[in-house]
Amino acid sequence: MKLVNFMMVILLMGPFAVDGFAQVSSQESHQPEHVEEVSHYTCGMHPSVKVTPENYAKGDTKCPICFMPLTPVKKGGMVEEKFDANVISKVEIKARELKLAGIKTEQVVKRHLFKEIRAVGRVAYDPQLAIAQDEFISAVKAYYKATQGEIVEIIDRAASMISSSKRKLLLLGLNEDQINVLEQTQEVEESLILPGKRMWIYGNVFEYELNWVKKDSYVKVRPLSFAGEEFFGKVVSINPVVDPLTRSVRFRALVENPDEKLKPEMYVDVEIMSQYTDPDGNEDVLSIPKSALLDTGRRRIVWVVKGKEKFEGRLVEIGPESISHADQLLKYYPVLKGLKEGEHVVTKGNFLIDSQSQITGVVSSSYGGALEPAEPKGSMKGSGHKH
Repeated sequence: MKLVNFMMVILLMGPFAVDGFAQVSSQESHQPEHVEEVSHYTCGMHPSVKVTPENYAKGDTKCPICFMPLTPVKKGGMVEEKFDANVISKVEIKARELKLAGIKTEQVVKRHLFKEIRAVGRVAYDPQLAIAQDEFISAVKAYYKATQGEIVEIIDRAASMISSSKRKLLLLGLNEDQINVLEQTQEVEESLILPGKRMWIYGNVFEYELNWVKKDSYVKVRPLSFAGEEFFGKVVSINPVVDPLTRSVRFRALVENPDEKLKPEMYVDVEIMSQYTDPDGNEDVLSIPKSALLDTGRRRIVWVVKGKEKFEGRLVEIGPESISHADQLLKYYPVLKGLKEGEHVVTKGNFLIDSQSQITGVVSSSYGGALEPAEPKGSMKGSGHKH
């Protein structure tokens, strides 16, 4: 009898009752239990998304970016994570699939990194520089002689000649230290025109390599005329002007030539080994293998191990490609921002993890296993890489 009375009331109220009932049902369907315990709702793949319990109850139950269901973050609970702008994605992959993908990781550690610059050079034959040295020595002698008298005009003229000849030496590639030595010894370097126990090597490096070529960088010289023989020295000076046609800069190195085999104008291959220092001047720098980096062109991403089967996509800032002195066959990048010493990064299989995150997001392998052996019409068809 009560059921009949209820149905009669519904019929009498007509569409108003039906509409009101639908609204109540809709609100109840989205109303979470124990709402007072929830701080907010977020997306595991996009932790910057935060939806209040009130908006969640009104229907905002999916991530506005990837449309995955939002997860609750309890007040004071361990579920809530500190927002990190460098984290772009999270993924969880089953152990069986990790083994199938051949995932390998490596610890982020500090290393001494070097850059090996190769250049074609020649043994210097530079009469112009030899003449400029002789002119500077003559100007120095004239100045000392002028200071013995008391005629100010002559002293000033002699000082002006020193300044002029010194400027010429700087333009020809000598540095201040070399000019000071030349002033003390007052001897023209004969090796600029004749074989000697030490010889000048001239070479050119491109403008973009200038950051690596520094004074006192070690050089190894291999003459084309003597296969297998090597000569060693250091970079002494670097020209102050870039060649506008080749966009290169000349450097000068001084190498040992004990048997005087190196002759002026010989062609040589030059290797410059320069150590990398970070922006603070440290030589021991945080680094990762080159294979750990995914470079999309717009962003540089590294996958960091966050648990037994969990990974986190992290944005990083890196320095130039380098080599380790301990193993010159492997390439490394110095890490400027985004990683901490001791963390582990994926060095093999990171592209597959990245692809998995693009397809399925935070829950990854629960939604189709992109790391499983693909059928001819695999699930990756049509998936876009949107880093």
